[in-house]
Amino acid sequence: MAKAMWNGVVLAESDDIAQVEGNPYFPKDSVNWDYFSDSGDAKPTYCHWKGFATYFDISVGGETNPGECWTYTEPYVESASITDRVAFWNGVEISGASDDRGQVEKLPSDIGDKQGWKRSAG
Repeated sequence: MAKAMWNGVVLAESDDIAQVEGNPYFPKDSVNWDYFSDSGDAKPTYCHWKGFATYFDISVGGETNPGECWTYTEPYVESASITDRVAFWNGVEISGASDDRGQVEKLPSDIGDKQGWKRSAG
């Protein structure tokens, strides 16, 4: 079973993990949302093959980790496996998940010969 932990608290736990670009994506219903809030500091980002990502802060024991969790609210068809899922970074410890890259964008890209992601305006 894969787990996402920060500051000694289990944030998410599931056997149903979608591995995309080396990031394990947990089902939203496996997340302990009591520790999460919308991120006021992290701007949305855009990936041309996954779509727009929004971010969440976590707060545990009086400490906040800003923008450490993200989700693609309406992922593109090419990345449908991450629908209704979240991923973590920035100090969140992941255990029990695969170390492989999982699904990655085909190169060259089928989407306008573009690669990568960027911060969205605004």
